Amino acid sequence: MKIALEAVEGIGFAIPIDDAKPIIEQLEAGEEVQRPFIGISAVDLDTVPARHKQETLRLDETVQKGIVIADVEAGSPAESAGLKRYDVVTKINDQEMTSMLDLKTYLYRETNIGDEVDVTFYRDGEEQTTTLTLSEQSGQ
Repeated sequence: MKIALEAVEGIGFAIPIDDAKPIIEQLEAGEEVQRPFIGISAVDLDTVPARHKQETLRLDETVQKGIVIADVEAGSPAESAGLKRYDVVTKINDQEMTSMLDLKTYLYRETNIGDEVDVTFYRDGEEQTTTLTLSEQSGQ
């Protein structure tokens, strides 16, 4: 994709072929693209005001990065694993999660539907771990 405006000096965006090729092959074969699914809506911790980090999430200053769960989909792997609203996910399989981009990149490149993953998270300031099984998203 390229942006071509008088106010912009021609900015181009590209997707690496190693990322695009497997998806192109699935689409050409008439298949639906399936991705691992956790079942959460979330925001990056660094977008949360400091007051809410302390009062709502009950985090101390040592937790600086993570993903704050805003909602857990009913019947999802996240719900089955016991994850709840306001949990702060910091790692999946010991891989640090600092943003939603990190989460999606890790899930799409390193995991498959049916894989079990260990999720490290904070609830009320306490670090906890749970295991969930990635599923495919229903109702696509």
